[in-house]
Amino acid sequence: MTTQSSLNSMRLPQSLHRSTYVTIHTSIYPAKKSSIADHSLMINADAYTPVKENLIPTGVLCPVDGTLFDLRTPVLIGDRLQGVGGFDHNYCLNSSTLTECAARVSHPNGLVMEVYTTQPGIQFYSSNFLSGVVGKNNVCHEKHGALCLETQNYPNAVNEESFPEAVIRPGQVYDHTTIFKFLRN
Repeated sequence: MTTQSSLNSMRLPQSLHRSTYVTIHTSIYPAKKSSIADHSLMINADAYTPVKENLIPTGVLCPVDGTLFDLRTPVLIGDRLQGVGGFDHNYCLNSSTLTECAARVSHPNGLVMEVYTTQPGIQFYSSNFLSGVVGKNNVCHEKHGALCLETQNYPNAVNEESFPEAVIRPGQVYDHTTIFKFLRN
């Protein structure tokens, strides 16, 4: 569980998030290269924020229905990577309570990670720019070798009136919680 909070003395844009890269393996000594292609992912969101070429959201909310971005039911990430080329998109969560699962990642080995959050959005990043980063146990993380599920406000919300408020006023408390729950099916 992570909790991020602050109390501001001035008007200030704020959307804190944590970038934790994840792959799910059962072995202490996984393969020497990791991949998320065999992971399944569900994100509880009916819309996402499409991005411009510079990866800044366009300011519109697009329905996921009928698109490669529809992750409302578990899908094999590898099948979607081919069509999309890689994910670095914010999903507009259907719920921002700690009682409803925002995202669920599972591996064929039965390990599962569920994400619960009070934030309105979750950024799904499929490690599009990793290239040979060596991690724990000397595992080499290549492109699509790990994923991030970053709970946050919508990127660029400070400049988009239709996005959730991102400015904290003097005396207002910024307080958000995210829970990462690990299970075995």
